[in-house]
Amino acid sequence: MLIVVSRRGPKGDSARMARTDTPGLVGRWRKIELERPGTSVRLRTFNNGGRFQRGFSLLDMMISTGAGAILMATVMTSFVVLFRAFDAVGNYEDLDRHCRLTLDYMGRDIRQAGALTNWSSGGLWFTNLDGTPLNYTYNSGNLTLSYTNGHTGLYGTLLTNCTYLQFSLFQRRPTNGTMNFYVASNAASAKVIEINFTCVRTNYTTVTDSETIQTAKFVMRN
Repeated sequence: MLIVVSRRGPKGDSARMARTDTPGLVGRWRKIELERPGTSVRLRTFNNGGRFQRGFSLLDMMISTGAGAILMATVMTSFVVLFRAFDAVGNYEDLDRHCRLTLDYMGRDIRQAGALTNWSSGGLWFTNLDGTPLNYTYNSGNLTLSYTNGHTGLYGTLLTNCTYLQFSLFQRRPTNGTMNFYVASNAASAKVIEINFTCVRTNYTTVTDSETIQTAKFVMRN
């Protein structure tokens, strides 16, 4: 660093002193008043390196802004992909839990039913041991499966967003050499009830996550 001191006396005379550590260029003046009246000292300092310090140029700012935008776009894309994956996993877990709970309720009530009085591919009508009705009805327009149990007094909707549902009836006796059952020709001969259904769920981006078809068979005990 180069320091130049300029001193001016009362009659206009001046003296210059310089001490050089490293080469430098023009810096900033600072004026210091001494105790002696009419005498002042101006201090001039120079930066190191022999050149002026500079900030970012327009090209540097453009490159930095572009790199930052690419980095932020990458981070946001990764965040959206991860969020959609977690949302899909949550949908599948919720659908599977709800479908299993529905099958548990239906299996408990059907096994305790007294007799099957009527049926269709989208509905089952039972009679409980006390004579009260037990009904399951699929509404293809609303995509819901509803039930009514006169014995317990419970009723409501078991499944929502159910895009496919079908009931099938089988006899109690299995076919020869296999574990399959003979198809029941009427409600009186039916002892095995099979249900197949599919439910869907829409996530936050309106993408439909489908649940695989659930299948269950219930054997009537009475």
